[in-house]
Amino acid sequence: MEKIRIIQRAVIKKGGKVLIIKRAERDNWKSGFWDIPGGGVNPNEDYISAIKREVLEEVNLNIDLIKPLYTWEVYRGDGHYAIGISYLSKFLIGEVSLSEEHSEYKWVSPKEINKFKFVDGVRESIVKSF
Repeated sequence: MEKIRIIQRAVIKKGGKVLIIKRAERDNWKSGFWDIPGGGVNPNEDYISAIKREVLEEVNLNIDLIKPLYTWEVYRGDGHYAIGISYLSKFLIGEVSLSEEHSEYKWVSPKEINKFKFVDGVRESIVKSF
């Protein structure tokens, strides 16, 4: 039986650039790929609280959601299926501090996006934000 999850990501913009984060090599799915902050919605958790919690846990930033940007789906082939939603987000406060799930971060401009290998749905989400 497939497990269906809702995944949310935040395209965080600051000064004309977007925050991207690199998955740590020890990550068992898509290690070494670039991503944007986000994660799953826990049972009984509302969507807005979930994405704000995930961003705070992964990169130590407070954000406001502006609008949904992009939806995607991922089927990993191991019984896991995810529906994803990316949101355009406004940086409010904080300094980037990465969780152990990530090894690097960069603030990138639209011209730099094609230099990176992203997990599913991220490139499209970023492009739609500019």
